[in-house]
Amino acid sequence: PLGQRLRLPAAAPPKEAQPPAAEPSSQQIKVVDLVAVDDRALLALWDFSCSIDLVTKVRWANAPVDDPLPWAMTDRRGYTVTANQDVLWLRVLDAPTAFAARPYVRDGRCSFRVADPMGFTDGTWTLEVTDGQATMTPTTDAEVEVDVRVLGSILLGGVHLGALAAAGLVRGPDDGVNRLNALLQARRDPRCLTPF
Repeated sequence: PLGQRLRLPAAAPPKEAQPPAAEPSSQQIKVVDLVAVDDRALLALWDFSCSIDLVTKVRWANAPVDDPLPWAMTDRRGYTVTANQDVLWLRVLDAPTAFAARPYVRDGRCSFRVADPMGFTDGTWTLEVTDGQATMTPTTDAEVEVDVRVLGSILLGGVHLGALAAAGLVRGPDDGVNRLNALLQARRDPRCLTPF
C-alpha cells in the first residue's frame, strides 16, 4: 500500500548534523502549490516528493487542516504542523440561500435562530435536508441560537458546534446543538487554495 512507501523522517536530524546555513534549500523541497484530482493522486505526488534523493525535508505552507498525508505515512511523527493561518473569511448575508446551496452528507431537520446585531442575517429558520438537498423555511421557534460571528464557519462545516457552544457562540439544549452539528458536518474540512 501507498502508506508503506511514504518515508518521511520521524524527526529532524540533530542540530550538529544540519548542513551549514548557506545550503538549507539544497536538502529540502518547498511545495508552492499542490493540487490533485483526488486523494490517491495527492498521495502519489507526496510519495514522489518524499522519494527524491538527498531530500531530508518537504515543506508546504498551505496544507489542508484534514490533510490525509500523516495518516498515509508509516510514522505520523514525521509530519509537523508549525502554524495555522486563516486565509478565508466569510460574512453570510443571506442565510436561506447560502445554506440551501451548500452540499450535505446526511438528511435531517433542525430549527435555528441567527443573532445578527446588524440585522443582515437576523432571523429564525428550519433547515431541512432530504436526499442531500436543503431548504430553509422561516419559523418562529428555534431549537438553537447561533451568533452571526460563527455563521460562516458553521456554513462551511469546518467546526464542531460543541466547541462553539462551550465558547457561548451557539446556545441551546445539547440534543438541538448535536442535531444541527450532525446536519452541518462536511465530508472534508473547508479549504481556500488562494489566499487573498
